[in-house]
Amino acid sequence: MKHLIIKDRNLRKKLQKNDKKIFLSKFLKKSNKNYSRIKINNRCVITGREHSVVRFFKHSRIVFRTKALEGSYPGVCKSSW
Repeated sequence: MKHLIIKDRNLRKKLQKNDKKIFLSKFLKKSNKNYSRIKINNRCVITGREHSVVRFFKHSRIVFRTKALEGSYPGVCKSSW
């Protein structure tokens, strides 16, 4: 799983680096193969889990729940008692 986390991080860096070029190429109608859109899956930074990832924290629901119960995220609490 660790290699998937590293791969995801590298893809995000590559997309962020070429984001302006991709955006401009859409409006200028330049079809350049070097700036193609990269498919990025939301992946948990800690576990590498792909499903049910909270976008703001980049953690899966399992990690998010444990960290929230520990008090790592201020202002996050259980919705029902």
